[in-house]
Amino acid sequence: MIKELISKSLNKIAWDGKWFIRAITDDKTLIGSNKNEECKIDGIAQSWSVISNAVDKEKQKIAMEEVYKYLVDKDEKIVRLLYPAFIGKEYNPGYISKYKEGIRENGGQYTHGAIWTAMAFAIMQEKNRAFEIITMLNPINHTKTKMDLEKYQGEPYVLAGDVYTNKDMIGRARLELVYWSCIMVL
Repeated sequence: MIKELISKSLNKIAWDGKWFIRAITDDKTLIGSNKNEECKIDGIAQSWSVISNAVDKEKQKIAMEEVYKYLVDKDEKIVRLLYPAFIGKEYNPGYISKYKEGIRENGGQYTHGAIWTAMAFAIMQEKNRAFEIITMLNPINHTKTKMDLEKYQGEPYVLAGDVYTNKDMIGRARLELVYWSCIMVL
């Protein structure tokens, strides 16, 4: 009963025509809506529409096509968390807007979110896209040449927590202690 109610609500209220909205604020402002200038689309909401299997399959497919269109940057090998970044025009969504445009969650690649995107494509049997995204996340593919390494500034054996899309630092890795801990255990 609860699952059906949630599914019905998501399909009716959260569907924005091409993707699922990220959130609704207390004053009913939509975040992650095609009507927004900032955070028009968010990868987490789309990926979890597939992972949760709580919404119509056709809507999942449409939403993930839009993720691929707006969030996957094949040239830079980056999967953005959201697009475009928050720059303070519409509203203040909290701590995420404290980061500069294209840094961390604010329009950059937030790697755990990118992994959910790959998982969603895999669940949908979009094997080529899932593999493409996992390949993009692989740090070795960001450090093949000296020029790549200078741009990425991360080790080829450590998965970056974030990869920036900021115009001044595009493609630069940000490493987190948790990933170091995982490598040291291995």
